[in-house]
Amino acid sequence: MKKINELVKPFLSIIFGALLLLVYLNWLSGTGSVLALGIIAIILAAYYLCVGILGLVIGDKLAGKRIKTAFDVATVIAFPTFLFVKFLLTTIQLADVMGPTAWLIVIVSMIGSIALAITCLLDKLVNNKILHRISYLFASVFALVLLLNVLFDFNGNPVALGDINVVGTVLYILFVVMLMNSVFSAEKAAPEQAKETKEEAEESAE
Repeated sequence: MKKINELVKPFLSIIFGALLLLVYLNWLSGTGSVLALGIIAIILAAYYLCVGILGLVIGDKLAGKRIKTAFDVATVIAFPTFLFVKFLLTTIQLADVMGPTAWLIVIVSMIGSIALAITCLLDKLVNNKILHRISYLFASVFALVLLLNVLFDFNGNPVALGDINVVGTVLYILFVVMLMNSVFSAEKAAPEQAKETKEEAEESAE
């Protein structure tokens, strides 16, 4: 199962990066915050494409354990951080037309996005069971955040079925799959790492 996940991850990264590129490419023709978000999104898209392509071509030979962990962390936290910035700038621009529901959703969205980025970063740096659980919690919250942003518009009104952004929804689904795969992998790896550490300690004592 682990081997299948390792084979699928590069494909997901490539598809996600390609869709992210196509979604935000037109933003480069904008001005101000729209242009800034467009540039950041293109950089992120290039990153996800490169990581996916390298993962397919080179595989496990890409780098050592530390560099591989760094890539995993960046893959998980880059998109939530980008969405946090996007939610913040959108709130500043559209504050006058946002209803109570929209305010609730955007506050939850910003908290969920930045909390996921921070907890996932700490989870990768510190091998702690509680942090694994917390990162899983905020991964679930972030999945809810993405769902709310699909079902409600910037005014806080429910979106009709015909008005749902299909490409954006697919983009969100792809990231949730990558996110859950990363969180579950970290949770499963924790007992194995603890076991290895215990065995190394016993060998040193002998």
